[in-house]
Formats: sequence, structure tokens, C-alpha cells
Amino acid sequence: MLFGFRIFAFIVACIAVVAAVPAPTHKHKDCNRNFFWWGRKNYCLPYGGIRGVLTPGRHHCGRWYWHTTLGYCVPPQPNWDDPQCPAGWRWDDGAYSCLPATPTLPGPGQCNPSHFWWEAKSFCLITGGPSPLPIAP
Repeated sequence: MLFGFRIFAFIVACIAVVAAVPAPTHKHKDCNRNFFWWGRKNYCLPYGGIRGVLTPGRHHCGRWYWHTTLGYCVPPQPNWDDPQCPAGWRWDDGAYSCLPATPTLPGPGQCNPSHFWWEAKSFCLITGGPSPLPIAP
């Protein structure tokens, strides 16, 4: 009876150890040990990303990082699907990075009280025009 209990306990312990080992997150056998398969671009990426990589000035990667070889932003972990662009930036699928968001201009009826809507140019202008310019000496 005691021998049967020990075998049962051993089997339960083995199952617990096997269940505790995380399943690989890559689906590609060619990724090295410290890399994961990024299916979106079919590429092996390093777990944790690469530190100290500078992002080109016009781009931002949010919580992702710039991959200098690929030339776009990539995630540091396999489950980080959203780069989370910061305020004032928007994700661009073509550049595969965050780009500065273009400001939205006001439309008719949205001008400040001291402005009027100029239909020909679709723009708000100051009512009365600019203040008089100083006379040149």
C-alpha cells in the first residue's frame, strides 16, 4: 500500500513539473533559444528586445523597439500585440511605427469667437485682419 502511494505521489510530482514548464511561444523551429517567432512578420526576435537602439527621429515605437535591420518597430515579447503609441502619435501600418499625428483643423462653425470661416481656403481667419503694421522709418 505504501509503495503504491509513493508511485502515485511520484507521478503527480512529474505531472506538476511538466505542467509548470511554459510551452514555447514560437512556432518556428529555427528560432534560437532566447528568441521567439513573430508571426506577423515571420521573423525570430530576441526575448526582451535589444536595449540602447535609437529610433529614427520621425518614428516612435511606444512600448516596442526599433529593429535596425528590419527598419521598423517590433515587440520585445511575443504577447505584446499593441505598441501603444504615446499621445500625439498614431500607428502607421506602412511605416510599421508610430508617426506624429496630424492635427485636425477646425471646420465651419468651429472657429473661435474672434475668427471667421474663410470658405475659399477652408480656414479660420481673425475678424478684422491683422493689426496695422508699424510704419517703416
